[in-house]
Amino acid sequence: MDSGFGSSGNFDFTVKKKKHFTAALKDNRLVALTEENKKQGRFIRIDSLGLSDKQAVRGCLNTKHNIGHFGIRAKLFLKATRQAYSELQILRAA
Repeated sequence: MDSGFGSSGNFDFTVKKKKHFTAALKDNRLVALTEENKKQGRFIRIDSLGLSDKQAVRGCLNTKHNIGHFGIRAKLFLKATRQAYSELQILRAA
């Protein structure tokens, strides 16, 4: 499987379906090598593991999503819209 398909969203979907698959991951992905490390939030970058080319490793991906600036802007827009609506309701009631 291509590394582009090795996203946390695809892994989450696959796990919810109670399936497993193998995928190449980009060097900058975060992974916990044990379930205990995952529970404690101890993730490390794959490129820091010093793996040889095509060496397999079993681990847990960090599935916290970075929403980027477009997601942040959308959240701020929604919050501002809700605030404006609340203030409008207060003004209508007065």
